[in-house]
Amino acid sequence: MNFRLQATFEKALLISISALLFIAFFDVNDWVFANLEYRHGVNWIFLPAGFRVLLVLGMGLPGCVGIFLGNLYLDQKNLFTPDHAALTLMTAVVSGFTPWVVMNAMKYMHMLDASLQKLTHQQLLNFTLLYAAANAIFHQMTWSLSNATTH
Repeated sequence: MNFRLQATFEKALLISISALLFIAFFDVNDWVFANLEYRHGVNWIFLPAGFRVLLVLGMGLPGCVGIFLGNLYLDQKNLFTPDHAALTLMTAVVSGFTPWVVMNAMKYMHMLDASLQKLTHQQLLNFTLLYAAANAIFHQMTWSLSNATTH
């Protein structure tokens, strides 16, 4: 098999796997923590956010694209409505690419090893905390800029 074709196939497979796993984690979260839901879509414990960390650290950019596509699938009812299409798209972008941006920023500032082979528990904790803060900030900015009251 041609090297480029094989690399493309591998990336497509990683994207598909990460999207399916991300969607599955939503179902697991709903099943396990349904009683802890504050209101629809707002959870006290939200496993998919932690799973984003694993997908991005393990798969890199294909993991981000998978998260993005998984979000589009999960929010597909809003994707084709004029009132929510832009917000749905931006929410998927924020959800999918925020952990990747944080990871690359930490690599640039030498807070993470480029290969992640020497990842320590302190680096993982720092990544998780920075990602959690960035994720909350970017989601709130997205919803605020779109004047979203419900989604």
